[in-house]
Amino acid sequence: MKSNRKIKICHFVNRITGRDDGVFKHLIGQLVYLDKEKFDQFVIFQGGVDVEKILNSLNIKYFIVKELEKKFSLSIFKKVWKIIKNENVDIVNAHLIKPYSIAGLMNIFLRKKLIFSYHGLFIRNDYNTKIEQAVYKIAHYIIIIFNKVFVLTPSIKSIEILTNETRSFKNINYYYQGKALYSVTDATDDDLIRELEEYKSKYIILGYVGRLNREKNVKLCLSVFEKVCEMNHNVSLLIFGDGEEMEHLVEYVKSKNLEHKVRFFGYVKNVSLYMNYFDILILTSKREGMPIVLWEAMDNALPILSTNVGGIPEIVKVEKCGYTFDENNLDDGIKKLNQLISDSKLRKEMGLNGKEAIETKYTLENFKNFFENYYTELVNEK
Repeated sequence: MKSNRKIKICHFVNRITGRDDGVFKHLIGQLVYLDKEKFDQFVIFQGGVDVEKILNSLNIKYFIVKELEKKFSLSIFKKVWKIIKNENVDIVNAHLIKPYSIAGLMNIFLRKKLIFSYHGLFIRNDYNTKIEQAVYKIAHYIIIIFNKVFVLTPSIKSIEILTNETRSFKNINYYYQGKALYSVTDATDDDLIRELEEYKSKYIILGYVGRLNREKNVKLCLSVFEKVCEMNHNVSLLIFGDGEEMEHLVEYVKSKNLEHKVRFFGYVKNVSLYMNYFDILILTSKREGMPIVLWEAMDNALPILSTNVGGIPEIVKVEKCGYTFDENNLDDGIKKLNQLISDSKLRKEMGLNGKEAIETKYTLENFKNFFENYYTELVNEK
């Protein structure tokens, strides 16, 4: 690698929406903050109006491969191969299992530096059928035989989780997203702010931010909130996000007569701009790598109550910026949420702990240094 030539990185990804999904937020962090004098980055993805609009606004190069939306298509290999060859790529960073499988099989012949970016899901997950899992498993074993795969995870715990699923990866490293948070716009919705201010004047606000699907387990969030409401009438739960479970969750709230306490806002752009109106962030996922919303909460000095999953405890417990509980121990979740609700001093102390940690330990500079050094060393490795 000549010193006057930029390192060219292809981020190969699917299932990104541009609607505050964590993988895309992480990706934007790299695309925006890494030194553009040293790195030339572009994206291959399935296409989508929201993602395209954001990438265009940031002047980031991208290629659309519509076939990524299909279960299987041989033409994907042809199109992606052509892009990687024509762009003279040094590093292929494959995010999620499908791009990893495609890139890994092609790289048997392309011989580029290959990274698999693990974001909390590998082969075994609710999105893949048994047949798809079997196909991905075969592809993975072939890839490992003929490639040296470098793996990145968003937390220390993620290394353990991934290793428990496959011991084939030998070159695993982790990073923390931390302060590397980017908002395309700082514009806010005045009507939404007025509504939030009204809630704030009446209630202690619990905020949920994320997709409404099985893995995010919002039903548990509602169950904890329901029990807390029986003990404390001065609380409200505001839910930001959409997904396939929306209708079911709305019906559940109605069945529990909680409509006056729970508000579904649907998808709201740049929710982090409104987190300062929350008093507590609540997360009840079944599985996580390291949710971006955790870093956004810390950046907003917001205490966190979360299930004890993924890398969340290694931040929340160590930095004393909230509580965690086991998803099977509802009573513990209720107890800890009540502690936060009843003690404003504790909420403030935990919120400030998180704010100080992200400003001093999980800085943007640390994020940049990690990835810039990682990519440079990878390219220079013989």
